[in-house]
Amino acid sequence: MTEPLSELEIGLIGFALTLLIFAVQGFISVLLEGRELHLGRVRPRLTNPLSMAIVIFSMLLLVIAGFLGYGIAVGWEPYLIGTLAGLGSIDMALLLVFYKEGFVGSEAHFDERDDGVPW
Repeated sequence: MTEPLSELEIGLIGFALTLLIFAVQGFISVLLEGRELHLGRVRPRLTNPLSMAIVIFSMLLLVIAGFLGYGIAVGWEPYLIGTLAGLGSIDMALLLVFYKEGFVGSEAHFDERDDGVPW
């Protein structure tokens, strides 16, 4: 049996997974919007492949949650329950990336200021 991870190792893995999620979101944005950034509001764009990705990742999350609940009830090993919980968290993060691209659009935009300040 291997030794458990230290706090530093868990933190580094969490940091790496966070960067991975941002990279996936960036790749999806480049795929949908292109490489050039356009100022202004971007409307939500729910396409068929994006809808299918949302459905697939939602069903996968439901399956993982079912196995996780069953594993907790039956008393599976902690490493297996932790693995399922981690996979569910990654699946949920990717699902939220797809949801954001399909339903929210751009959250930030630049407004013209008319308050008399010259800059």
